[in-house]
Amino acid sequence: LQCNMSKIDTNIIFASPITSTILNDKKLNKSLITYINKERKKPGRVLSNEGGYQTKNVNLNHPTIKKFIKAIAPSVQQHIDFYKFKTARTFKVLDLWFNINGKNHFNYDHSHMGGGCDLSAAYYITVHPNSGDIHFKNPDIGAHSNGMSDLPVKEFNPFNQAYYFYTPKETQLLVFSSALEHRVKPNLNKRERITLSFNIRVI
Repeated sequence: LQCNMSKIDTNIIFASPITSTILNDKKLNKSLITYINKERKKPGRVLSNEGGYQTKNVNLNHPTIKKFIKAIAPSVQQHIDFYKFKTARTFKVLDLWFNINGKNHFNYDHSHMGGGCDLSAAYYITVHPNSGDIHFKNPDIGAHSNGMSDLPVKEFNPFNQAYYFYTPKETQLLVFSSALEHRVKPNLNKRERITLSFNIRVI
């Protein structure tokens, strides 16, 4: 039988970019550790964190924080440029806070939507083996529905996995959409993992 079938096209219509950079600035990292060791004496807050310690939003004009924002600017700018806006765009850091996860501490699924931010980021100050991978949830509901998520696959790709994870490295920066849900697995190491997070508006 002859089948007069039209050409079949499969279009990849949406995607979720994540920009990863290793800053490798030990002097800056040391300054951030000094800063958080002072900040952790203040009362913290509980948002997505189960256990551990999270600072309130810190002073963006503190010299150490200003140096950090300057250091991450090229990576954030590259991420913004990836969107191919018609006119050149830059960014503004809206808020920034530190996270300390001790043994068995973790973070539930959450996103950073709201408050006028477009992008969010995580930076790893101290990392130890098995101290907690970060898992990003596939925004395509079909990838983690009751049916498709249980089907075996030949190889993993962006369409057939419910989560994509990073095993973080020290001085690694991850930039991603504020709408992208993510979680942090429990820290199974006796030593603390220290990170900072921040939200960005594209301007």
